[in-house]
Amino acid sequence: MYKARQGITFFSSRPHRVHVTFAESVNADMYLFRFDGKTKRPYRELLLSPFLKKPDSDVYLCESPLYLFTVIPKKILDPEIKVILLATSPFRMYYEKQSAMGKYLLRKSLSYVDGIIAVSRYVADFFAAMSDCPVKVAYPYADISTYEGAYSDPSSKNIVFLGKMMPYKGVDLLIEAFKMIREKEPGSELYLMGHFKDESLKLPEIEGLNVAGKVEDPREYFSRACIYMHPAREEAFGVSIIEACASGLIPIVSKYTGAAEIIRPVCPDLVVDSLDPADYSERALKVMGWGPEKKKAVAEELRAVARDFTKDRSVMEFKTAFNELILEIDRHRKEF
Repeated sequence: MYKARQGITFFSSRPHRVHVTFAESVNADMYLFRFDGKTKRPYRELLLSPFLKKPDSDVYLCESPLYLFTVIPKKILDPEIKVILLATSPFRMYYEKQSAMGKYLLRKSLSYVDGIIAVSRYVADFFAAMSDCPVKVAYPYADISTYEGAYSDPSSKNIVFLGKMMPYKGVDLLIEAFKMIREKEPGSELYLMGHFKDESLKLPEIEGLNVAGKVEDPREYFSRACIYMHPAREEAFGVSIIEACASGLIPIVSKYTGAAEIIRPVCPDLVVDSLDPADYSERALKVMGWGPEKKKAVAEELRAVARDFTKDRSVMEFKTAFNELILEIDRHRKEF
C-alpha cells in the first residue's frame, strides 16, 4: 500500500465529485487552479503557481492532460517523481481538431506520464494507443440508492436527457432525432434537464420539447419517460446513463460514451454506432414498439448491471488501480 506521508498531489480546477472522492481515497492533497474563465491560455498559472505555493510531492495525479503542463517541468528536473493521469476525457474530439504540431505536443506530454487510470475502457483505449505506460480502468460510481426504483413509465412514448447543454453531449442531435420521432409518434415528449454552461445557447422552440433546466430531483421527469437518450459526440463515461438504468429507463446511447461498453453486452440495439439523428430516431421508435414483457426484461437486466456502480466498489477499484500502478512503476525503474 502506498503511504500518504510520501506525498500525493491532485491537480484539477473544477473536479467532478467522483474524482475528488478518488483523490481523497489515496489521501492526496488538492491543488485547484482558479481560472477566471477569460484566459484561454493560462500557462503562467499552470507552470508557476503550484510550485510557488506548495511543497513538492512524490506523486502527481492530474485530472486532465491540461495539468501535465504543470508537472512536465518538474519531471524534467526530477525524473524520480511519479506522474499519473486520471483520464476523465477521451480527448478524441480535441485531438482530431489539432494541427500536426498540436497532436505531436499531446503525444509528447504523455511520454512524461508514468501511469494512467481511465474512467472507462473507451478512454483507456484512446490513451493506450498514444502511450507506452501501463493503463488501468476504474469506473466512476453513480447515486444508485437515490435512483434505484420505479422511476420510469414503460408505456409512455417520452424521452428524457440529463446533463450539460453542450455540443459534446449531442443535445442538438437529440433534438433533431426527436423531431423525426414526433412525425411518427405525435404525442411523444422530450424532457431536457441540466444547466447551460453557455447562457447564450438557445434551444429551438418545437412542439413536445420541454426544457426543465437544472432540477432538484430528476426522478420527477424520469418517471414520465420510457427512454433515456444520450447521443454524445464524446462522453468519457456518463454517470447519468447508469442512474437512468437504475431508475428503470431504457437508454439509447452513442458508441462514443464510456457507458456504451456496459450497455452493449445487455442489448446491442441500444448502442448507436453513428451520430446520425435518423439512427437514434429509428432505435427509439423500435424500443417504443417493444412489447411490455421485453421492455421489462431489458430494463431489469440493465437495472441489475447498474447496481454494481456503488461508491464502495468504485473507490476500491480506483485504490487498487493506483496502488498497482505505483508498484509497477517502481518495479520498472528497478529493472532499468
